[in-house]
Amino acid sequence: METSIEASNDILDFTPYAVGGDGGATPYWYVGYHAGSHSVIVGNQGSDFEQLEAFLTNANFFQKNLNSTLFPGVSTEAKAHGGFVDAQATSADAKLAAVHGELGSKIYHFDRT
Repeated sequence: METSIEASNDILDFTPYAVGGDGGATPYWYVGYHAGSHSVIVGNQGSDFEQLEAFLTNANFFQKNLNSTLFPGVSTEAKAHGGFVDAQATSADAKLAAVHGELGSKIYHFDRT
């Protein structure tokens, strides 16, 4: 299984900022900056059926409401795959902090030039 940082190296003009996850209970993820599009990118691991946790995550296919703390302003009618909702919750705070950190560093950089 390719790790998040290895996968992010395949993206031209991409500079990783943060990575996380264990590939099991918490899917791998990365956050970084793509210079070509002036965008912060968040990538999440797809399904790896060689991992029991990934199989169980995908088996939890019943729809759940999104966590209003993690998705502020989301409609109570919005639902997602239960496995995604649970897996996203394990790393949401770290990914959001990384996005804020990367945005802050780029805004500061652009303001200085």
